[in-house]
Amino acid sequence: MNHNDAFSAMKLDSHRHFLRIRIEGDTLRVYSIKLDSVPTRDQWRENEQRNTDPSVSVFVPQPPMMPRLIEPPIDIQARLAPSTTAVRTPSELPKP
Repeated sequence: MNHNDAFSAMKLDSHRHFLRIRIEGDTLRVYSIKLDSVPTRDQWRENEQRNTDPSVSVFVPQPPMMPRLIEPPIDIQARLAPSTTAVRTPSELPKP
């Protein structure tokens, strides 16, 4: 819900987590990623590579962030997912 909810019970404002999703054919791969240390506002610098390569980030953190996987990626196969034709409205459900 919020960027600090994952570690709020431990009162750690420096940690973050997020999910990255990759779709390849009929496979959805979910990566759960964590950052043990998040740069503070004054740890961001202008990216000098931006002068020669406009596709890179404008700002980079100093020191660099070190993302890590929380657990191995999770693969979800689309052919195993239920069809949307199986979805029923409440009026279509059998009466108890």
